[in-house]
Amino acid sequence: MDYTLRELSQKMGFEAFDETGERLYYYNRSENSKLGGFAEIRLEEEGNMFSASLYHCRGNYEDDSGAIHKDFEESVEIRATRIGEDRYRIVYMELDAVKQPANNAAMAELGMSIFHSRIVDIQGGMAAQSFGTAMDSISRRDDRYEEQAGIQSAAIAAVEAAFRDNKAMTQKDAASGGIVIAFPGRRAQHGRMSGV
Repeated sequence: MDYTLRELSQKMGFEAFDETGERLYYYNRSENSKLGGFAEIRLEEEGNMFSASLYHCRGNYEDDSGAIHKDFEESVEIRATRIGEDRYRIVYMELDAVKQPANNAAMAELGMSIFHSRIVDIQGGMAAQSFGTAMDSISRRDDRYEEQAGIQSAAIAAVEAAFRDNKAMTQKDAASGGIVIAFPGRRAQHGRMSGV
């Protein structure tokens, strides 16, 4: 069966694809660098070969028989050659490292459907990774804020103690013989010293 470039990319889970480059989705798990996945589609040989590759390694995966795998690898390779202006024919397909008959239309549709379903998992991993990165960034900002708030609280406590003890805020004016006592403003009262 023959497909347009748009049909191939959409059946495999990519929104849009043109003849200018490649599309890539990927993620890695921070707790285990072996776990993660990538999926890409690209044109090779000056646009005469469409290539789609997917590799995904899951952790603690339960297969159809109920067995749990610490590392479970999935892969899909599909290649199609250009046979017309915007027509491509699938000439090679491999699912989980097993070569499949590429000239069978039902098998070609199945292979693209499997690619599409697995790319959804990779996109979910990408979203989780992006969310985790954003949360880490927010957490680091919170830590910096708490550190700055601690420094500010220590400074406020030192100024308030100086006012209570009336030590650092008194000066003897040598020329007049008088004493100058600094008076705390309203903001210094009750621990509200913002802007000081």
